[in-house]
Amino acid sequence: MNANENLRNPESSDIANLAAAILRLNDSVSILNSLVRGSIAAKPIYSVKDLSLLLGKSEDSIYKLSRQMPNPLPLRELTGTKRGKYIVHDEFMEWFERATRIVSNASKN
Repeated sequence: MNANENLRNPESSDIANLAAAILRLNDSVSILNSLVRGSIAAKPIYSVKDLSLLLGKSEDSIYKLSRQMPNPLPLRELTGTKRGKYIVHDEFMEWFERATRIVSNASKN
């Protein structure tokens, strides 16, 4: 089977390997961002490590937030795996808005 045929008929293991490679690359970008800027840049997917740096909480605390009812942090994992949890940027922002409150009040000047 040549390369073009492989692209048209990917094996499920090829897709899983590609997804895992993308997530590893995403983690590498996170580490580089934190080293270069001292913070996490907006990305399409955040790892638990990203969230830990972003929110200033331990990774254990991030996992606890994913079990906290009634508003659990919606972490995802790759189908067929148990290691590595992630969240899509838009889902994180929706959760963050529900889980936080605005504390500044401009009328108190």
